[in-house]
Amino acid sequence: MVAILPARTPLILPPAVSVSSVFSTDIWAGNSANGRTISTGTNLSQGLVHLKNRDFQINNILADPRRGMGYYLYPDNEEQQFYMGPSARNVPSMYNGAYSVGNTLAANRSGYNYVGWSFAESQRFLKTLTWTGNDVDGRVLTHDLGVPPGMMWVKAYNVSESWQCYHRGMDQGTGKFAESFQLDLGTPGDFQAFYRDKDLNATTFKVSNHPGVNQSGRNYIAYVWAHDPYPDGIIQCGMYTGNGSPSGPEIYLSWESQYIFIQRLDANGYSYVFDSVRGWDSTADARLSPEGNLVEDTGDFITSVPNGFSLDTNDNSLNALGGKYGYMTIKAA
Repeated sequence: MVAILPARTPLILPPAVSVSSVFSTDIWAGNSANGRTISTGTNLSQGLVHLKNRDFQINNILADPRRGMGYYLYPDNEEQQFYMGPSARNVPSMYNGAYSVGNTLAANRSGYNYVGWSFAESQRFLKTLTWTGNDVDGRVLTHDLGVPPGMMWVKAYNVSESWQCYHRGMDQGTGKFAESFQLDLGTPGDFQAFYRDKDLNATTFKVSNHPGVNQSGRNYIAYVWAHDPYPDGIIQCGMYTGNGSPSGPEIYLSWESQYIFIQRLDANGYSYVFDSVRGWDSTADARLSPEGNLVEDTGDFITSVPNGFSLDTNDNSLNALGGKYGYMTIKAA
């Protein structure tokens, strides 16, 4: 088994979170109804919805109330946010218990199958925050997760600019910056956007004046996921090293997963999302990439077990010999 990375202990740990109250994977067959309700049981008055047409080569969609309903981002390219009017929105609304989808090709068109992953804001799980750039190197931003972040996606949403993303498994180097990856390109590197792990804590993180995170005149959003390895935690972010074998590494978690995101951290490669609703633990594990507009494909990629998961492929994006990979996983309900 591959051990998870050690955690810092906060002074006061916030109350435990019920996983079913903050996360849901939902699938549906499109019916071209406008305003169709997708019931999740999660409070999405603040949070994130990630949509993908599983059958058609079209962009992933990210929606959140923080930027306002009707505004969307593509995690698979650098374009600025785009707006859709009330009569033709991908996600017309997000609220306590559900979200709605429009009759668009990206969200609910007849003849296509869809998946939506919904993340509700909560301490020890996810926080979203926005800010206006000010060119200050070393700017401190407040996330208030109650535990340190495990992964962050940041986008300058009023201009075209690549996503700058932090994962706690990235190389920390010897300078003041941690390495990061560009979600839309699948490219890791020393982009000097985020300060090192020593500058992260249970309430704040620190950014540079890199144009992807803090340039004057730009507006930013961050999706900040927790790393919570405590006994009652429901989300963890760790890393593993690939062995290049179809019998890949085993990752120990102490609980069973329902959602797994994997990103290669040391070389170019697609990120992938797996979940228990679309299916795994067979030769037809379903995977989708947030950084590509690709259709869903299946294969023998991953196995979830009661105390973790293992890789079943030597795919370079998941298990190259010596490759470094970061994951985020959410506990089964």
